[in-house]
Amino acid sequence: MFVWVCTGLTCRCHTIAEAYCLAKKYERQPKLTIIWPKTFDCRIGYHEVFSQEQFKDIQLHIINLNCFDSCHDPCHDFCHIRNLWPFRGEGKNCLQVFLEIMRRASWMFFGWGLFFYMCHHKYYIEYSPSYEMGYNGDSYVQWCVDCKTKLGSMLRKGKKVYVHAYHSICNKNEVESPIKNIIFQERFELRSNAILGNNENVVGVHIRRGGHYLATKESPDESFKEKMKEILQEDSSVVFFLATDDPSVEAEIKKEFHGHILTQADKQWGTDSVEEMESGIIDVLCLSKCKYVLGSFSSVFSAFAAEYGGKELYLCKKRDF
Repeated sequence: MFVWVCTGLTCRCHTIAEAYCLAKKYERQPKLTIIWPKTFDCRIGYHEVFSQEQFKDIQLHIINLNCFDSCHDPCHDFCHIRNLWPFRGEGKNCLQVFLEIMRRASWMFFGWGLFFYMCHHKYYIEYSPSYEMGYNGDSYVQWCVDCKTKLGSMLRKGKKVYVHAYHSICNKNEVESPIKNIIFQERFELRSNAILGNNENVVGVHIRRGGHYLATKESPDESFKEKMKEILQEDSSVVFFLATDDPSVEAEIKKEFHGHILTQADKQWGTDSVEEMESGIIDVLCLSKCKYVLGSFSSVFSAFAAEYGGKELYLCKKRDF
């Protein structure tokens, strides 16, 4: 099986975990090729995230595409070349610019060629719906069901399948607990343990913002505050680990619940660098180790954190309070 992943990191974790389980289930000699492009919402390579122990019992091949965006404008990364132009920074020269352009162009050529080959293969499955269909509604749900059914049928017939996926690729009853096969690097585990310490009375809170329309609309700040106040009324010793992608939300919550909030002290905000992506990994691991998680509506990050830690997820929605 060849799997081209896209979108954010937690969505990719779902995809590769299910692909691993499917390869083991249907192939006598399980083989899995993961094509991992760095995109604007996931600017970190596969080997920078996961342990070498992950999926080591199958034949695994990773293709890291450093300068290709499979979901959006493929020329997106070329805008950064302007920062190397000789007249825009000291110590830069034309040779550096030329080499950078050639490096990015080679990745672009390889990425487009590979993607073109996959798309025109008779055993290719495209999970992303058309623009007209969108990611909501009955037609979208049926599209996902059809894709998952088609994939299962091809694998059972022993076909070499090419999949372009942004999240789940199989039905829940087809594989058992795929997320447990994800193994992050030990340094992330150690960092998350250091943040939480030995306190076992910690509740995870994930407030998703960053342009996520549904999460912002259906899970406003007040819905979290009300639930946190209820929890504190029942047990004043509770501490909350807060994960959010909005620094103003973090500042507001820490001010209102002073003495009851844990966060990453040196957190890097955003998804534009490896360091920022690493902060997101630490956040999701901290949430996974809490007693349970108060999450945002329609957030894969919230759901993944709870599932990865085997914890209950409670969505904070405005109509509930």
